[in-house]
Amino acid sequence: MRPRKLIFVTGLLFVSCVSEDPVPPIADLDYQLFCDRGSGCNGLVNEPKHRVERGIDGQDGFRIYCSAGEKISDLNLSLVQTGYAISIRGESSAKSQKCSLRVEEGNNTYEKSCIISKGGNADCSEEASREFSENVADMPCQVSVVKDGSTVSGTACCRNIPLEYRQALGNEFSLVSSQDFTKPASFDFENCN
Repeated sequence: MRPRKLIFVTGLLFVSCVSEDPVPPIADLDYQLFCDRGSGCNGLVNEPKHRVERGIDGQDGFRIYCSAGEKISDLNLSLVQTGYAISIRGESSAKSQKCSLRVEEGNNTYEKSCIISKGGNADCSEEASREFSENVADMPCQVSVVKDGSTVSGTACCRNIPLEYRQALGNEFSLVSSQDFTKPASFDFENCN
């Protein structure tokens, strides 16, 4: 009897694990720190206009972070690019609508408290802000936010935002739209946590 040859076919099973990187945050911004000439400016000039369209975290030098929970106090937005940065951070108190707004331009830092509201537009008029303070210099910045899934959009207006090292000279700068001093700055962050 002849020995039989057995042939074993071995199939290789290829298993591929697909791991998707999280989608990076994307931001659109339009703002400028504007020096109102009527207030004297004390020799200061307007900071550069910033119009960011489709800035993507990790590309072209952008570092973008955004998170917004169910509570308005959970808001945390920031965009950093070479030479400038802007951030809005809600307070940790569950019932608070308070926040802080910080803008960096080169070596200059501007920071002021703010009030967050849901929906609408931040009002750049002095009259709208007087409900929070009678003294224009003490008025908090106005921030209006709309959250839709992982997208956070809104506007911000800040009158008399102080330059950190020159507060004694007066607070002549306003955070407004780069196109119109009477309109608020705008922001749109996508893919937020």
